[in-house]
Amino acid sequence: PKIAIVPEQESPPSFLTPREVLELVVNIRQMNGKDIDYWLNFFELDEMEGRVCRNLSRGQKQKVMLASAFISNTKLMFLDEPFINLDPLVQSKVREWLKEYVEKGGTVFINTHLLENAERLCDRAAIIHQGKIQSLITLKDLRKQNLTLEKLFHEIVV
Repeated sequence: PKIAIVPEQESPPSFLTPREVLELVVNIRQMNGKDIDYWLNFFELDEMEGRVCRNLSRGQKQKVMLASAFISNTKLMFLDEPFINLDPLVQSKVREWLKEYVEKGGTVFINTHLLENAERLCDRAAIIHQGKIQSLITLKDLRKQNLTLEKLFHEIVV
């Protein structure tokens, strides 16, 4: 498995349960399914046992999408608005897991409008406005300039 992608629109297969989605992912990727219970528990999806994805909330569907990316054990992930619809506790768990993932050699591209999360997680950030990169900066340089991503965004856009 090379790449994992979580699109902005949470769209796990509607007719499968969260467990079945993860089973499908590990089968397609020809992986051992030993981590399925871990990820169901991590995202509190074990409580959804027997419920198909079409009957889950948007936040629960987002958890299924993230779990299916995280279980893939790839070295590269693209996450589009990964924190949308997640409660603050789950957001915190996801941030911590992503930090560990990067420390172990993984790479994550995150598209987010939640600039505080980007500041907490990223080494580098790009400000994109009207489809074009307006600024590419390391977070270290941002801090040296006494800026936040939000301030930089406002300077560029306003």
